[in-house]
Amino acid sequence: MEKEFLEQIAANKDIIHKIAKMYMDEADDQQDLTQEIIYQLLKFYDCFQHARVIRHVRYPL
Repeated sequence: MEKEFLEQIAANKDIIHKIAKMYMDEADDQQDLTQEIIYQLLKFYDCFQHARVIRHVRYPL
């Protein structure tokens, strides 16, 4: 599970950073939000279908 999760995060890191930049202006706040997003994804990772790609979530990027 850990390896799969880390692969998903690596594959989608640009999207996670874009989301953080959309909501926060300061670099420190962006980093905090990025960490919070990753934490929440990890917390609920088992609830998601493993075949589903994070990019299927619709965000106005």
